[in-house]
Amino acid sequence: MVFSLLFFAAFAVYLFFGIYIIQVNPRAGLNKLFLAVCISLCFWSLGFAVANTAPDLETCLLWRRVSAIGWGSIYSLLLHFSLVLTRNKCTRERRALCWLLHLPAVISLYAFALYKPLADTQYHLVNSSNGWVNISVKDGWTLFFYAYYISYVLACLFVVFLWRRRACDPQVRKQANALLLSIAAAMLLGSLTDVILSAALGGRLPQMAPIFTLIPVA
Repeated sequence: MVFSLLFFAAFAVYLFFGIYIIQVNPRAGLNKLFLAVCISLCFWSLGFAVANTAPDLETCLLWRRVSAIGWGSIYSLLLHFSLVLTRNKCTRERRALCWLLHLPAVISLYAFALYKPLADTQYHLVNSSNGWVNISVKDGWTLFFYAYYISYVLACLFVVFLWRRRACDPQVRKQANALLLSIAAAMLLGSLTDVILSAALGGRLPQMAPIFTLIPVA
């Protein structure tokens, strides 16, 4: 129950930030992308909140697939947001390339959320004292997702680093430093709980990445 409340609190924060930012300037492309990031995180955290205290395995699987809409898409959205934030605009010539950025997300959504016969095999769910937790299935789809999320987060860090290096405004450099540290912290903490400790503890600890992602969003 405690972890479900934490996930639901994260959902509420993401929902608030998304609505607030889009109301400030509904037409700004960056604000629209930030809203998309927040919606993705809402799916992730709400799915985890409900799945953690699900009454049975079937319900848990359903909400795990709902959460995959979020964690399957967040990394491509985050990279797209980082590119626009750092003034790397998708010009008409680059538009096709920008959309190709989301191809790994589409594949992840298919494998972990949308195609039920495949998606249901991608979760090893254990009903523990901390609620339903997932132990990652070691197969090609999981390896594909790991490669996707690691490479995209590193790409985000690289894009923001270049932005910081070429910035002359001290305020922009300060903002870039904060973003670099917060993205790196969220990635490291999320990987620690969701991958390393989850495997080491045999599924006794829920995956906490949607909580840690509050760091860069806030």
